[in-house]
Amino acid sequence: IKNNPMHRPAGTLYFERADQVLGQITEPEWLIKDIFERESLVAIFGKPKEGKSFVALDMAVAIARGAEYFGHEATKAPVVMLVGEGKRGTIRRLSALEQVGRSLIDAPLYLSNRGTRILDEDEYQKLIDELDIICAREGEIGCIIVDTLNRNFGAGSENSTEDMTMFISRLDNIIHKYKACVVIVHHTGHNASGRQRGSSVLGASMDYEFQVAREDIGGDMYVTLSQTLNKDGQGMANLDFKFNEVDLLGYNMTSGYLDIVTDKPKGNIKMRSTHAEVDRALRQLALEKQSAEGGNPEDYWFSVGNLFGVCKTKAGNAMKRPNIDQYTKEMVELDIINHDANNSLFQANEYRNKVEFSGLYK
Repeated sequence: IKNNPMHRPAGTLYFERADQVLGQITEPEWLIKDIFERESLVAIFGKPKEGKSFVALDMAVAIARGAEYFGHEATKAPVVMLVGEGKRGTIRRLSALEQVGRSLIDAPLYLSNRGTRILDEDEYQKLIDELDIICAREGEIGCIIVDTLNRNFGAGSENSTEDMTMFISRLDNIIHKYKACVVIVHHTGHNASGRQRGSSVLGASMDYEFQVAREDIGGDMYVTLSQTLNKDGQGMANLDFKFNEVDLLGYNMTSGYLDIVTDKPKGNIKMRSTHAEVDRALRQLALEKQSAEGGNPEDYWFSVGNLFGVCKTKAGNAMKRPNIDQYTKEMVELDIINHDANNSLFQANEYRNKVEFSGLYK
């Protein structure tokens, strides 16, 4: 048949009638089940030093080994990492993973010796040539990780629509040429911690997006991976990790790895101003009751009705009772208020470890 798509060069643009392609729906080719699949563009983003590269490396190792990624099945495939922030540190982290049983023997994981400049035509072609060599040696590449965007972008501006469009276009070419997933490791915006830094073209181009957030609790480092975008489905449940430092065998140095936790301790939660006002009002009521009737401030419990007229807005007006009710419910959910079993009587958060509810004082 003249102009049959099967006879066209790879990558050629062509069109097909919609009623003739309805039967072409295929199951997702998951690289990591329910996380991301082949031929997709993925972002892992977060603030500096939050653990983004540790997350990306764990994903790379799981795919290259064909092992589970913390409960999610991974399909074995060659993985290529553009380690723009340093091959030396990546090797140390891989050594730490080896020591805890994540062996890389016969795992087709490739690390670059440096970052590249994807906006630079010559550098981009060198990247393609190297990927072709790996394809010839290992077969179809499954995943290409760009760590980080900044270290592999080139001489352009992340905020420029034109430059970012060119960057995404070249990544799209890689995705289509190799039928691979491309994962970008990137930083958050300076004034917007909930989105990737740079032109809006970047976020709009993603198929999957994950945010990494670090929290230091009790001297330990915890990392949470949350999915912020899934274009074709529901997001996965958050994954919580604890960072574990290890001595590298045979070397006078340490590195570390992430391990899944199901009982992440609660850290210090910063109260919203409305929550802080409820807490202040509870302390005021307790001190007034102590002054009038004696005992200790923690002896007294108060209802939403007691708080009405005591809680004030920023303008100095009395908070509405339904708002106080909503704020106390939020504080119970966040575990930043002392409350009885029925969530109807409350104390300031500072009294929670001093007394249990007895029902004697109201």
